[in-house]
Amino acid sequence: MLLSFLFSSFRQISVANIKVQKSAEEVHARACVHLRIAQLLRSLEAKEGLAFYTSPFPLGTGKALIMASPHTLDKNPAYCGKLKSVLYLNNDQELCLLTYSKDEKEARNDILLTHVKEMSFQFFHPSQGKYQPEWEEESPPPIVKILLKQEKELTFSFIVPQTHWKVTYEGPR
Repeated sequence: MLLSFLFSSFRQISVANIKVQKSAEEVHARACVHLRIAQLLRSLEAKEGLAFYTSPFPLGTGKALIMASPHTLDKNPAYCGKLKSVLYLNNDQELCLLTYSKDEKEARNDILLTHVKEMSFQFFHPSQGKYQPEWEEESPPPIVKILLKQEKELTFSFIVPQTHWKVTYEGPR
């Protein structure tokens, strides 16, 4: 009886540890995605001629976020300078970041997250005071939301520091 109790307890503890480890891995994967995209958006500059827009992308499904931003540190000089990057959802339900070399003859494709069924964007437009699904302005928006649908819905929010848009906050009256 005692032996049966000990093995049952050991099994329950093992199952709980596996669930905790799986949850920790999921949280870590989401944190890495957030960090990588935040790093890219932080480097955007509020200058005309730097691309930032959504568009259908031939390697993926739905809309992709296309942006040009400065990249400074890389062992390959072809990946330093103002580069075009594309955040998209591929046909295998993977969230990918494609970064082109300076001459756009080569590209790196990084898989950021797997099992993503849908992806959409929301961009805060200060003059309208609301979020919109498309962005067509010259300068990047002050706030970008990326909505992902896996088993659960995930929302990643980013503040873009280098933007000419001013956001006015009004407190309660």
